[in-house]
Amino acid sequence: MTIAHGERHVVLTRRLPDIESEQLRLIEEGRLYLESCSSNGVDVAESELCRLAAWAPGPSRNVLDSFRGRPFSLKRKLLCLLEAALKPTYRLVSADGPAGSTSDLVVVSWVSRKDFADDGFHDDRYFGVSSRDDLSVNWVLLSVDGFVPARVAENVRIVVSKRRSVLARLRQLGRVLTIVAASRGLERDHGMHAMSALGSPSRIMARTIESSLASDAAEFGVLIAYEAQCYQHGIVQRLKSKLPSVQVTGYLHSALPALPTDFLHRDGAPDVLLVNGSGQAHILLKHLGWPAGSVVAIEALRYQEGSLVPEAGEIFLPYTLTPDNNWLAVLSAYLEAQRPASLAPLVVRNHPDMFDSPEHLRLTRELDSLLVRYSNRFSDGHAARHLSILFGASAAGLECVEAGIELVQFSNDPVTEVRTHCLWDELQVRSVVDDAFEYDLLRPNAYIRRGQAGRKLRDVLVDSELRALTAARREIRESA
Repeated sequence: MTIAHGERHVVLTRRLPDIESEQLRLIEEGRLYLESCSSNGVDVAESELCRLAAWAPGPSRNVLDSFRGRPFSLKRKLLCLLEAALKPTYRLVSADGPAGSTSDLVVVSWVSRKDFADDGFHDDRYFGVSSRDDLSVNWVLLSVDGFVPARVAENVRIVVSKRRSVLARLRQLGRVLTIVAASRGLERDHGMHAMSALGSPSRIMARTIESSLASDAAEFGVLIAYEAQCYQHGIVQRLKSKLPSVQVTGYLHSALPALPTDFLHRDGAPDVLLVNGSGQAHILLKHLGWPAGSVVAIEALRYQEGSLVPEAGEIFLPYTLTPDNNWLAVLSAYLEAQRPASLAPLVVRNHPDMFDSPEHLRLTRELDSLLVRYSNRFSDGHAARHLSILFGASAAGLECVEAGIELVQFSNDPVTEVRTHCLWDELQVRSVVDDAFEYDLLRPNAYIRRGQAGRKLRDVLVDSELRALTAARREIRESA
């Protein structure tokens, strides 16, 4: 099967053995690409071209597609140029009055309007705690929606994006064109790498973290909700250049992507990465180049016992909807093949970060209409099959499998969206039709081990295994 992409076609692999071998090949291609970029003086930490995120559109995906026979065209490079010129700038928002005190633990995360309480504290869904739980912990938060509360707690600092003025955008465009000219055109990779790193919030966030961190923060240091984003690697680089002895711990709050090329170890990675299950640690250590001792499996902070878990009967939409998605046709064909009254009712669940996306809202309405049209396929009877459906790539699929829910995943591009046994060796995957896949979990809690509610972040960081790693790394740094 092929999917059209402009003037070229990308051949999509469907047979599971071919999908697995292609995934392993792309990981190796990504590793070699990062090595080549680094040896040629490219800042692989902050360059968007080095991110290699299979699930995110843009320069990162364009480079990954080039490994699959689709060139990074001049047109796409020009679009990247325009995007760089339009990137926002950032400002810091903190409590009124004197600056808050420093702390031996600074936590870095994201925040949106719905996370704030009236008193200026926030509930953090990534770490499963509130900033009011321990006032001695400082928080540096990147706002995802630009909201600034009327009151900000003293241990909270918020970095907010703001649109550039027309004059500032022209200056930014001038910087972009200067980079392009200095690198002798868009065909030269150095210019593309430098241009893609413009407009990162890493500088202001690193300065804010540094000013929030006590001088004796050797034991705890900085804890980052980690997604292998470029600005996060930039934060770590900048902190290490000023405070080489500071301990930076990342927490992978969700799950690795199906094709986790963006998590290949690189400059700017945290000293230690906490993950929600031993299966994820195994992938990072075996396939993605993380050094021995740099990954620790813990009981999840985000996924807590007694908290909300996925339920059967949901249709999950992905974060990214590509223009060529065929989800309506795929689901229609699937429902057409089912017997009357053979399925338990299904409801559409939008991605939690896409409630304001016109494309997601439109697809939700269209899917709702489709479910009404095939209403005779559904029944509340005990004999009906209880399942959930995932379109594309999302951690929600893994959450369902870990919760014991039967999952059917529809994929437009299985190489980047399907979790296969060659990487996820605690999963067994079956191809049921051309576009659909089903999973069995071979070992419960392998990828998401739910944790106890009410744990304090300091308690997690003084866990015996993590403490030993931190002490060993500190000894190495001091002896260097």
